[in-house]
Amino acid sequence: MKLVYKNENPLKIIAIVISLLVWVAVLVVTKGLFLIYIAFFGLMYLFAQSGFISHIKGTGVKVSSDQYPDIFAQLEKSCQAVELTPVPDCYVLRMNTFNALATRFLGRNFVVLFAEVVDTLRDHPDALAFYLGHELGHLKRKHLQWHPFLMPASFLPLLGAAYHRAREYTCDRHGLACSPNLESAQRGLIAIATGRSRLQATNVLAFAGQTAASGSFWMSFHEIIGDYPWLTKRVAEVTAVGEGKVPAHPSRSPFAWVLAAIVPRLGVMGGGTGPLVTIAMIGILAAIAIPAYQDYTIRARVAEGLNLAGQYEAAVANAFAAHSNRLEGLNNAAVGLPETVTNPYVATIKVINGAIVITYGSRAPVGLAGKSLVLIPGVTNTQDVVWVCGQASTPAGVHVAVPDYEKYTSVPPKWLPIQCRAR
Repeated sequence: MKLVYKNENPLKIIAIVISLLVWVAVLVVTKGLFLIYIAFFGLMYLFAQSGFISHIKGTGVKVSSDQYPDIFAQLEKSCQAVELTPVPDCYVLRMNTFNALATRFLGRNFVVLFAEVVDTLRDHPDALAFYLGHELGHLKRKHLQWHPFLMPASFLPLLGAAYHRAREYTCDRHGLACSPNLESAQRGLIAIATGRSRLQATNVLAFAGQTAASGSFWMSFHEIIGDYPWLTKRVAEVTAVGEGKVPAHPSRSPFAWVLAAIVPRLGVMGGGTGPLVTIAMIGILAAIAIPAYQDYTIRARVAEGLNLAGQYEAAVANAFAAHSNRLEGLNNAAVGLPETVTNPYVATIKVINGAIVITYGSRAPVGLAGKSLVLIPGVTNTQDVVWVCGQASTPAGVHVAVPDYEKYTSVPPKWLPIQCRAR
């Protein structure tokens, strides 16, 4: 298995040539005075990076043979797999986000695993090797060392983002090389999308098959200007490489390439620069994308409520079995879960006679705040609990406690997931 993605080295060579020309031109134009600015910014970076490394050392848990020995063993094995020496310092740090990173300070390498990753993969410890390998890939390929020199090229439309996407594909291959098997690598990647609750239930092949939609104009455009390939494509890529096949992805929309050619790399600047790009993007978004994006955002908030309700569904099913197969009287106290949840967009999740009522809070998007989505429990002939969401039809052979349950869901149908809509 080749650990370096096919496009990384060609794109890197182009970036080196362009960046070298820019740096030489700047030095010539400024008659060498630019070196003073480089030294100044280097000093600023030193202080900023020293603060970050100090935070990691002073707040994170250092992985060692005495502390998290299972992770330490995976780290050592992963370093051997990618032939990286010496073994970098590794810390587990809570950052309230799902990620991991590699960094350097004064010539020393560090790998930081965010605690959310470790928690999510608690039931899939082998998948953690993928994250270790991915970050070790950045260190092995010296991406951090090359970054300052390649900065001029990294601003360019198309090239800057393409090189960063190629690096991610390369690091995914390093993660695969460090994983004990293909499934571990797949689960490690899919965890980014699902979190812990739905990780085991996610169909890897079906998820990878979602790449078929990535050739559309908007998906092509936003991937071309982004630093990361779509997660579905990363899973498909790792799956193909792990099976010894040649990865194949849908062709991107040619019109997306045209528009992306005037948008500088967003990963560096955090948005397009220049009046022409700004006006063009605002015009397009105002005419086409804003209404669709608003609906997409609201659907995402509705889905957040459903995701939170997952543990309530399981608790109701358990309480149903423990209470002589009766739904009457099953409330939050009976299932042992609170009514108020710690989510900025969901106000409450109430359990009323087994039914789950998700009410969206004041910080939810306009139109969704105050609305409710109801999950009705149904009982099969074998006394199994199944769920009917929102305004969906009752499955055959299922008895629901509330015959007219559809009227209690006030979230508009266009914002409901497909499985919650009337058919």
